[in-house]
Amino acid sequence: FILVRVVSFLVILLFMVAIVGVVVILGLGQYIIELLQPIFHYSTSVIDTFQALKWPLTTVVLLVIMCLIYAVVPNRKLSLRSILPGAIFSTVGWMLLSQIFGLYVKYFSSRIASYQIIGSFIILMLWLNFAATIIILGAIVNAVVDEYLSGDKEKKQPSFEQRLFRWFKKKK
Repeated sequence: FILVRVVSFLVILLFMVAIVGVVVILGLGQYIIELLQPIFHYSTSVIDTFQALKWPLTTVVLLVIMCLIYAVVPNRKLSLRSILPGAIFSTVGWMLLSQIFGLYVKYFSSRIASYQIIGSFIILMLWLNFAATIIILGAIVNAVVDEYLSGDKEKKQPSFEQRLFRWFKKKK
């Protein structure tokens, strides 16, 4: 029991670090590279290469993270064929959500200038809520796809009434 909890905690911690890393690279990567350019004296082609590879690399890393989440979290073993649709849905959803919230903050944050701290907190909470909703919807997509692909292979458990009826039948 304790070992399962420790492993679960470490897996969640690893996923959080990976997701924060992806968000930092996506959001601050360009700024960090431009900041380090005078120190390391690399050419501007590095900045151009980063700009060209930022979106594909972020998409692939986020897709891998989502696949790992959907493979590790359920109590049953799922095939990659069952995991991939939800992971793609979640990856595209997260990318769109990040872009939409970036635009929202860019254009509408000045309207809440007098309430910047609480407004930023509310926007962060909304983003976290929508991000969690996207992950859950991706899991639902995976469940529907897995049920469609595997059919009803799992043996259905009898209901409480059916078990009670059988028990009384045995007693007679």
